[in-house]
This record gives sequence, structure tokens and C-alpha cells, in this order.
Amino acid sequence: MNSCLIPSLPQTDPDPNDRAARIARDRAVYRINRDYHRLPFPEQVPWKDEFSIHYLAKLAALQGILTTNERLSDIQAWRTSPDGAPLDELRHSLQSAQTQLLNRLWGPPRSVQTPPYTQRIPLQIADYEALFQLIEPPLAQRYWREDWYFAWQRVAGTNPTQLRLVTESVNTLPVSESRYEQIMLGDRLTAAHGEGRLFLAEFPILQGIPSGFSEGWRKYLCAPRALFALDRLRTQLHPVAIQWEAQGGSSPACFTPLDGATWQMAKTVFQVADSNYHGVVLHGTYCHMIVGMVAICTYRTLSSNHPVRILLHPHFQFTVPIHAATQSVFGPGGRTATLQSVSLEGLLELSQRGLDAFNWREQSAPYAFERAGVLSQETLPDYPYRDDALRHWQAIHGFVAHYIDLYYSSDQDVAEDVEVQQWLRELGAPEGANLRGVGDNHGQVQTLAALTTLVAQIIHRATAYHAAINYSVFADMSFAPSMPAAAYAPPPESGHPYGSDDLLAMLPPRSLALYQIADVFVVGNLRVNTLGQYGCDDFGDRRVLPLIAAFQSELHQIEFEIAARNKSQPAPYNILLPSRVAASIHI
Repeated sequence: MNSCLIPSLPQTDPDPNDRAARIARDRAVYRINRDYHRLPFPEQVPWKDEFSIHYLAKLAALQGILTTNERLSDIQAWRTSPDGAPLDELRHSLQSAQTQLLNRLWGPPRSVQTPPYTQRIPLQIADYEALFQLIEPPLAQRYWREDWYFAWQRVAGTNPTQLRLVTESVNTLPVSESRYEQIMLGDRLTAAHGEGRLFLAEFPILQGIPSGFSEGWRKYLCAPRALFALDRLRTQLHPVAIQWEAQGGSSPACFTPLDGATWQMAKTVFQVADSNYHGVVLHGTYCHMIVGMVAICTYRTLSSNHPVRILLHPHFQFTVPIHAATQSVFGPGGRTATLQSVSLEGLLELSQRGLDAFNWREQSAPYAFERAGVLSQETLPDYPYRDDALRHWQAIHGFVAHYIDLYYSSDQDVAEDVEVQQWLRELGAPEGANLRGVGDNHGQVQTLAALTTLVAQIIHRATAYHAAINYSVFADMSFAPSMPAAAYAPPPESGHPYGSDDLLAMLPPRSLALYQIADVFVVGNLRVNTLGQYGCDDFGDRRVLPLIAAFQSELHQIEFEIAARNKSQPAPYNILLPSRVAASIHI
């Protein structure tokens, strides 16, 4: 336990030999392995880091609720369709068992003969609604068709990180002046561009990522871009157009709210892309892998009585085992390749692309908002995720700054801390975490300010950032028509007439829709700790206690501010209420 050791810096430790021995023991058990398709995972999970009985009990309770909900939904489906639920469940079980066996024997299939999507009988929207029996359905079930809700998801949804201010030429945007005026009721495209009221959300990283197959059906994935605009009073964000590269080298497909049923299909194409980027890159890679590697490097380089490690340790609770579990999620027959559009090869390539593109500093608050051009409330007044994430950043940074001041009296103390300097090297080393952008503008941590910022960035990513990505999934993704994990029919083409049945063909089969609920219900509800709440054995230094009290007071103020703001929102954004923010990445 941390309280057993007196916190000290390496340059002032009275027993440097014992300190070095403890570091050596930790280096022997905490190692990063890249044997699985070059992706970083723990080589082993030390027994002391494994999931606790309390954790496993909470997980079992959630799974019990899911099982009961599924059985009740089966009964409901039996009543409405005698040939439905039981046979569908049997087929799914047999097919899943066969797929898992073949994957273990031969690996994932490289060539699959599948019937055309038109042979599949799609569900009706009422069938997806009937999947919620014991579990309360999300708000998305009511509003998923609405354009305002689609725009709201960009600033307060499960992926609120993608929106950026348009800086390119107006001629490159996927909509003409005349069409924009029709959509935005007389507003002019050039005026909106000049006044900084246009925003893009796009997924170029998905370009060329192969899609896969589930339950014998082909899945589809595009790399769309969506244009959004604020009205002239800057009061509401509106979707304007969605575009993606068409197959066969023809002109890009582009659809707007004027396109009727096809527009709903275009939004579904975008939501599927968002779901795949979210699941593979934002959650699996930028949360589990990145923070998992930071935790391993911390344990490998900082002694167990180093004050920085003592502070970070509660924010790494169960992070190493959940990092290790991500390998099975990303593996053959795993949840990601089964539920989402990406094939196994596609998700491995997408995760690697995400790692290659990641820059620690540029993708940490507040720099990420600044780079996207959305840091100012004047630019985008109603952006709940940004406002809440920045409030958490301020509170965490202030707490860390006061904590660091307890142990470091000057910049020289930081520069002479050989463990911190080794920590920084390991975070950036190819055989370590291989992270770019760690430290100040020069890639160094030689000052109190640089060390404070780095530690605060780690805690923020492990808490507020992960909470925004993770604990929002049930609200957006549990109702499959709102945000399908995969599309089971091709995207619409320009010039073709489409109807409601074409949209239904894109949505998942019943068993996979249930699987999607099961996935996000557990992910969105399992919490075993809370930001700002530390155990009695986390800190042996009593001087930390008033700092924790002040931090908790600041979090209470944030809670009050969010609750007050939500009273005037079209849909409440409760994800970053501090009482709902976990202290570590453990699911």
C-alpha cells in the first residue's frame, strides 16, 4: 500500500539501494508486448492489479439484468412472432459457436460467400423498441430521427470530439450556395463561412478500412464528412450535408435534409462511421491502450514511494487488466469485429492508424479544442462536452499543482529527478509507450509547470476524457437505429429513389442488436470508483488531505454548474457530472 512508504524524491531518499531494488522488481513484471499485430498490450497482469471481488460482483449484477432483459424480450418477440425469437436465438448460438471454433482452428475467414443483403428480412423499428423490457430505453429512442438531435450528438454525444471549425475554402464544402439557402432558410453560405459559423466532422482515418461479416451477412463502412452550421443568431447547430466517396470512382455522394428518406440513410452512414471510430480509436486505442501504456511505464520507472506515482496510482486502478482484456475484444471472434462494421484486419489497421496519428499534447485539453478552433464560447456557444471537460481540466490541474508543490521546491528539483526523466524517456521510446508530444513544446519535463501539466493530462485522460467517451455509450448506441455498430446494406447512391424499407435494411439483425445493448449497458454502467474520492491508504502524507478536500469542493461546484445548465438544454448532458466520472479506466 502507498501509505506504508514515506513519499520522497530519488535525490532525497535515505535508502537509494532499496529504492532501486523496488524499481527493478517492478520492471520485471510490468512490460509492454507488441507481438499481437504490433499493437501494445501488457505482457502479463500482476496479481495485485487483477479485478477485485467487488468489481466482479458489480459486473455479474449488470450481466444478470441483461440476461433477464433478453429473456423478457424473447418472450415479447414470441408473442408477436411465433417463428421469431427462439429460432433466431438458436441460429445465432449455433452460428456463433461454429464461427468461434473455425476462428480458433484457422483464424478469421478471408473469403466469405454471403447472400445479397436483399435476402435478409429486416426488423421493424418497433422490434428494436421491444428489446427494452427490464432496461429503460435511452432518450435516443424518442429523438433519433430528429436533425436537431443528430447535431446535438456532435457536441454532447458519445463522440463529442470530432467537430472542428471550417477553415478551408468555401468551394471545397459539400453543398452549393443555393442549396444551403434552402436548408438554412435564407442564410448565405459565404456569410456563414466568413462569420465562422460552419463546422465539419469527418473520419478520413476510415478511408480504405475493410469491412467484415457477421452472422453470414456482409457489413459496410464509409469515411463520411458532415457539414454543420450555426444559425445567424448562433443559437442552434444544424446538419447541412453529409458526403462520402462513391464506389467506382464516380463523384462523391452528397445528401442534405432536403433528400427525404435518403437523408435518414445518410445520417445512418455517418453514425456507423462514428461508432466504428469511437469503438476502435477513441475508446479502445486512445483510452485503454494509451493510458494502459502510461500506467505500465509509470510502474516501470517511478519508485513505489515516488510522490507522482502515489498520486497516479488510484487513477490506474484496474487499468492494466482492462488494457489486457482489450486484446480479446480486438481478437478473432471478439466483440469489436462481431458488432462493428470493421473486419478483424480492418480494426487492427484502424487501431494502428490511430496510434500513428496520436499526439499526446495536441489531443489533450485544452489544446485539442484550440486546434479544432472551438475553444471559444463565442465561436460555438452551446458545446457541453467542451465546457465540462475544461472545468474538469481546471480542477484537476489546480489539485495537481498544489500536490506537486508539496514535494518540489523549484524547477531544479524536477530536472534532477532521475526517475521522472527516465519516465519521460520511456513514455516516448519506441520500446516503451512510443508517444509523441509528451512534455512541453520541446518534449521535456524540466520545470514544475511541465511536470504539473503532464500529470494533470494523465489524470484528465483517465477520468473526464474516458468518462465522456465511455459512459455515454448507452445513451447513444443502445438503440440500434440511433447509432448502429454496423451497416448491413450499402450506402445510398445519388439519383436513386429510396424509402423507409431501405433504411431498415441497413440496421442489424435482432441478435446483434441485443448484443449491442449488452455491450453498451455494461460499459456504460460499471463504475467502481469516483473522481476525487480517495481511499484512506492512498496517501500516507497527511498534508495531502486538505488538498483533496479543496479538490472535492471544486468538483461539487462543477456538479452544481452542470445541473443548473442542464435545466435549459434540449437534452441533458450528465456524462461529466463529477459524481458520475470514474477515477480510472476500468471498463
